[in-house]
Amino acid sequence: MWIVVVLITLLLLVMVFGLLRTRGGMPPTDYKRLFTLGVIFVGAGLPIWLSAGMPALFLTGLVFMGLSGFNRDKWEENAEANKWENLTDEQKATRKMVNRLILGLVILGLVAFALFAWVAA
Repeated sequence: MWIVVVLITLLLLVMVFGLLRTRGGMPPTDYKRLFTLGVIFVGAGLPIWLSAGMPALFLTGLVFMGLSGFNRDKWEENAEANKWENLTDEQKATRKMVNRLILGLVILGLVAFALFAWVAA
């Protein structure tokens, strides 16, 4: 069940990012930040996996770390392009929208986790 939810969420995120990238509204992927996010997800996901048996966050972190590791040669180049002062106004607006989307998904995930833990107890 959880795998299906995670796969659907990832598919939706890929579609949103693909749509934004084709419009030219997104700068290149910052793989250094993606690696950092992967480390955070692995660190937060391991206790959730061990306590509740849900490895989705942990596995997502491993995927992020793997993707950024394979693109290590692009870390500095893309990090410079992604600095706030180097973004166009359209890219800044897109980044704000994506950040809000991610924050909403994190909050939704925490609420779902709390509800399922409450129902199971």
